Amino acid sequence: MTTRTERRRQQTHDILLDALHSTITESGLAATTVAEVAERADVAIGTFYNHFEGRDEAITELADRLGTEIRDIIDSLIEGVESMVEALDLLTIGFLDRLYGEPAWGRFMVEVGTTPAWPRKHLSLALSRLVAEGQRRGEFSDGDSYERGYLVGSVIRGVIDLHLDPGRPRVSEEMLLPVVRAAAGAPLIAD
Repeated sequence: MTTRTERRRQQTHDILLDALHSTITESGLAATTVAEVAERADVAIGTFYNHFEGRDEAITELADRLGTEIRDIIDSLIEGVESMVEALDLLTIGFLDRLYGEPAWGRFMVEVGTTPAWPRKHLSLALSRLVAEGQRRGEFSDGDSYERGYLVGSVIRGVIDLHLDPGRPRVSEEMLLPVVRAAAGAPLIAD
């Protein structure tokens, strides 16, 4: 059982990570400072340093938390549907819905995605598990499942980059699904 002090410490830690997330989303990674994060979290700068050695450590933890959330979503899709093509489609559609429903999420993904902290390996491993399961079931063609998972992640990242470029039209499901399927080694959507 956790003590009140441990619960408060965890609560402050989470508030700091949420403040870091908001600050990166609104100001950009380069402009995000420890002082700004502490101010937004309504704590002293020293409190920030009681939780993290510095800004980079906090960014790494925040990116890892995000990577874990995405991995958990992918894992639940693998377990929750009968077809890995369907899981891939649901993941892609969910990604587009979140990107267009929460523009700040896309900005955050781009900002953190350019840092060494971004958990590329975790995301690629989760996507490669989806591809490997699809290959095992005969839904995806043979090939290196890790490379295919990494390629799917790269396609999704490219859509985020396009979305953040002002004046670009939105990428539709009809445009993205065949590309993501092809990257994973699945058959293309029949007209």
